[in-house]
Amino acid sequence: MQMNLFLKVSPSWRFAIGLYFFLRCFYALLAWAVMTVYPLAIANVTLFGQSYLTIFDMRSSARRVYSPYVENVLLAFAPAGRDSVMDLRTGSLWNAETGRAVQGYYTGKSLVELNEVVDTIFPYHGLDAYPQPLLAVWQRFDAIWYVSIAERGYGAIPNDVHFPPLYPWMIRALAWLVGDGFLAGMLISSLATILTFKLLYDLFLGWGDEALARRGVMYFAIFFLFSAYTEGLLIAAVVLALSAMKNNAWLQAGFWIGCAILFRLQGVALFFPLLYHLWKTRKTERWISYLPAILLPALTVGVYLLLRRQAGVGIVPLDESGLHARITFPWVNFIESFRLVFSGKAGYIDGLNLLASLSFLVLMILGWKRMPLEYGLFALATFVIFTLRVVDTQPLNSMIRYLITLFPLFYVLAEWGKNGIVHRMVVYLFFALNLFLCVQFWAWGWVA
Repeated sequence: MQMNLFLKVSPSWRFAIGLYFFLRCFYALLAWAVMTVYPLAIANVTLFGQSYLTIFDMRSSARRVYSPYVENVLLAFAPAGRDSVMDLRTGSLWNAETGRAVQGYYTGKSLVELNEVVDTIFPYHGLDAYPQPLLAVWQRFDAIWYVSIAERGYGAIPNDVHFPPLYPWMIRALAWLVGDGFLAGMLISSLATILTFKLLYDLFLGWGDEALARRGVMYFAIFFLFSAYTEGLLIAAVVLALSAMKNNAWLQAGFWIGCAILFRLQGVALFFPLLYHLWKTRKTERWISYLPAILLPALTVGVYLLLRRQAGVGIVPLDESGLHARITFPWVNFIESFRLVFSGKAGYIDGLNLLASLSFLVLMILGWKRMPLEYGLFALATFVIFTLRVVDTQPLNSMIRYLITLFPLFYVLAEWGKNGIVHRMVVYLFFALNLFLCVQFWAWGWVA
C-alpha cells in the first residue's frame, strides 16, 4: 500500500525524496564510521602567533585545548586510539581527556589546559552541543549563528546582524513545536533541500530531457552541504521567483524575491533578471502591475537595513568590518587569492576556493548560451556579489560553498555529462571532494 502511494507521487518528487534520503543515510553512515575509527579530531594549530593542541571528541562533542609545550619544548601531536593522542617527538601517549602522559618518555607529565580559548576555537557561542552525535556533526559554524539568533535574538554574538532574519524566524517558530533550535533548523533545511531537488528537476526537465534533469540534480546534490544552512531555502525561493517572473505573476515574484533576500543577501541578484523581464514585457503589461515585484523586495531590504541600524552597525550590507571583511573589486579578490596561494602560506581550502571559483567562472562563460538569459543573469550577478567581499585573512572565503547557489551551471555540467568520461570525472571529483570536506567540517575544519 505504501509503495503504491509512493509510486503515485510525481517523478520529480520521487526522485528528490529518494536522492535526499539516500545521501542523508550515506553521510550518516560515513559519520558513524569516522566516529568509530577516528573519534578524536586532533589539530596542531597556530592562532595569532600562539600554538595550541585542540582535541574534539565527535562522540560527545567534548572540547579540549592544551598548550603543546612541555618543558619548554613545542610538541606536535597525532591521534593514537580512541581516547589518546601521541606526541611525534617521543611517541609518548597522552590521555585526551586529562592531558596526562600515560606511557612513554613523558609519563606522569601533564599538558596545561587552556579553557579560556575553548570557545574561540570551538565556537558554540553559548549554545549546548546537540546530544545526538550523528546530527551533532552538522552543528558547526553558521548553523550555530542561526540558532543563536533564533533563540536569543540579535546581539547575543557580536556581528550576528550580518545574518538576515527569515531563517532564524522560521527556526524559532518550529522550535516551539520540536523543543530544540538546532533540530528545528535541520528539519527546515532538510525539507527545503528536498523541495530544491524537486524544483531543479522540473526546471532542468523543461530545458532538456529526463536524463539531463536527473544528471543535473545529481551533480548538484553531491556538491551540496547538508547542514542547517540556507542554501536550500535560497535556491527554492530563487527558482520560484524566476518562474513567477516568466509567468508575469508579479505579486508572487515580489514575494519570493523578498524571501530570497531575507534568507541570504545575495537574493538581491534577482533584481537583474527582474529588470530584464520588466523590460521584455513593457509593451504588454501596465506599469502599475509591476509594483508588487518592486515594492515587496524594497520593503524586505528596508526591514533588514533597519535591523542593522538598530544593532549599531553600518547600513551597507557588504560592510562587515567586524568580521574582518571589506568591499573590493572582484579582480582584487582573485589577485589576493593568487598571492596567498603562491606565497606558500595558504591552506588547502584557499587553493580549493580559488580553483572552484575559476572553474565555475569558466563554466559560466562557456555555458552562457545554454541557459535562459534570466538564469544566466542571476548566476553572473551572484558571482559578482560573492567576489565583491574579501576577507582579509582568506580571499574568496567560503566560495566552495557559495558556488552551490549557481544552480544553472549544474545544468550546463549535465549537458557536458552526456559524454561518459566527463560524467565519471564530475561524479568522482564532486563526490570525493564532498566526502573530504564533510569530514573536515565535522572535525571543525573551516571549509564553509
